[in-house]
Amino acid sequence: ERPVKIILNFAPGGGIDNAMRPFTEPLQRLLGQPFVLEHKGGASGSIGIEAGVKSPANGYNFFATPGLSVAVLPHIRKIPYDPFKDMVPVAYFTWYPMMLAVHPSVPVENLKDFVTYAKAHPDKLSLGSSGIGTTGHLLSEALNRAAGLSILHVPYRGSADALNDFLAGVVQVFADPTSAPHIKAGKARLLAVTGKRHPEYPDVPTFGETYPDADFVGWNALFAPVG
Repeated sequence: ERPVKIILNFAPGGGIDNAMRPFTEPLQRLLGQPFVLEHKGGASGSIGIEAGVKSPANGYNFFATPGLSVAVLPHIRKIPYDPFKDMVPVAYFTWYPMMLAVHPSVPVENLKDFVTYAKAHPDKLSLGSSGIGTTGHLLSEALNRAAGLSILHVPYRGSADALNDFLAGVVQVFADPTSAPHIKAGKARLLAVTGKRHPEYPDVPTFGETYPDADFVGWNALFAPVG
């Protein structure tokens, strides 16, 4: 009967924005009302989720988030909501592989060379992510542990901000699917993917082929406030 609001818990242009936005037009066409996306980024997605759980529980307010903001973040920092008591899962709508890419200034062509280079240049490489407790952060720590590296993690407000600094060479490593068009354009070099081999990059190995403990995929889901 009136517009529906969906809060996204990261900045515009990031992974959750790219994943949720394609659904808004079909939903508007199906139900005859606008579906409005509102960005509330920061604190690894917890600010947006807090706004979502405090929204009126009237069927017109929802929020979308990557899985790690609700599955991992509560275990590593204090958050202002309880994922089991304050939010209701509505729909799981996308899963995505992580794509480990390096800036062209890093002289490596594959994951094996990257590990060798990182060990020979400790503390020289930094990885930008969309925040503490996010998929990119988790992947960086998992790779550090599995391969014995010391890559510095640099958290940003969202993946779009991290991507901008990655393309500028401020951080040299990025692990997020938003890098895909820049990989195709030659502005980044893809070294490995998580999950299955990517159909567009069949020669690029998965993490599981070398480091099984660092291999996982991310997911996005739509939630509503309790009630």
